[in-house]
Amino acid sequence: MAATTHAASMSFLLSHPQSRSATPSCHLPLHLAARRVRCATDAAALSPAVNTKHRRTADENIHEEAARHPALKQGLSAWYEPFPPAPNGDPNERYSLDEIVYRSSSGGLLDVWHDMEALARFSGAYWRDLFDSRIGRTTWPYGSGVWSKKEFVLPEIEPDHIVSLFEGNSNLFWAERLGRDHQGRMNDLWVKHCGISHMGSFKDLGMTVLVSQVNRLRRAPLSRPIAGVGCASMGDTSAALSAYCAAAGIPTIVFLPTNRISLEQLIQPIANGATVLSLDTDFDGCMRLIREVTAELLSSSLCIIFTVRDIFMYLILIFRHF
Repeated sequence: MAATTHAASMSFLLSHPQSRSATPSCHLPLHLAARRVRCATDAAALSPAVNTKHRRTADENIHEEAARHPALKQGLSAWYEPFPPAPNGDPNERYSLDEIVYRSSSGGLLDVWHDMEALARFSGAYWRDLFDSRIGRTTWPYGSGVWSKKEFVLPEIEPDHIVSLFEGNSNLFWAERLGRDHQGRMNDLWVKHCGISHMGSFKDLGMTVLVSQVNRLRRAPLSRPIAGVGCASMGDTSAALSAYCAAAGIPTIVFLPTNRISLEQLIQPIANGATVLSLDTDFDGCMRLIREVTAELLSSSLCIIFTVRDIFMYLILIFRHF
């Protein structure tokens, strides 16, 4: 059974109530203590890279620490499937996430699915406690609002391959007047404001996944000869893509429609070192050009197309060397 996609372990001082050496502030009700101990134990067993017993030295950064403590192979997996399934297509059609594939055999899009049976080996309470235990940590990469749920995103990626800017974890804002005056007198309306993210849109949350997977493919042991990543954009995608690729040292090329995006959106890919091409067309025209270029280059093995759809849809062009 599968379903569509869309640690820093906790350590606690637990003392017997009668212990004179116990610090009062460390006392926990018995049922909460047992629950938190279970969370700490399970988190350590599932992801030893985030066990607080492995303290890094002063001259070691968080990337080096993650590389020193690779994640366990937990039996969790994800893969591509056609989206939506073709009426007369192969019901067993699927592709590895490490396979560079653009479309299904019928020409449709691809979606990311997870092995729900493997995830279900752990209870909902376990996952909730594990994810909660990672919030606010600096242990790589779990301080990210995306990667704190790594097992539900890209379960097989090594933490050291992840490209993150500690995105996510944005606040919910109480929209008092909006709810009261414009939403039928709702007195408890809360709004998730992704505009406060690094690049100013929710696309940061998906782009960290996309670029991390590209980085995984480029790095050992896969070592795919991928030279760069490109996209067509109206502004938000190119801003996020160029920032994460810059963080990973991956070259970026961006196709933008002339006079269709804001100055703020244009500045970001340029500032992040992307090659920016302004085209006298609209977004659909940029996409058509990408398809034409890739179709021509595919015949000479100069490039391949790469698609990732974890949180939202992208059309991505990846250039490669001979």
